[in-house]
Amino acid sequence: MKRSKRIQLRVTALEHARYMKIAKKNRISLAEFVRKKLDGQHLDPKLSNKDLDLMKKLLIESNRWQSISNLFKKRDPKISEEVSVLIKELREIIIQNFR
Repeated sequence: MKRSKRIQLRVTALEHARYMKIAKKNRISLAEFVRKKLDGQHLDPKLSNKDLDLMKKLLIESNRWQSISNLFKKRDPKISEEVSVLIKELREIIIQNFR
């Protein structure tokens, strides 16, 4: 649906700066921020490119550890299983912190 109606709103300079900062952090326009807040929608902050790169690097590192764990499967299954458990915990922490 095309948005054709306009609503004007007066805010203080401090409120404007705060709203702009929140909108920028969420990578949305100020108008989109206001619409979401008026509709009662929850804003899920989007990850910055720096955060995304860090998450990718951590996941790549966990894949490397999984490869190392696989090398130990025949020689020492216990070590392999322990490393696999640690990798699983690491991946869960990564996913929880970067939601």
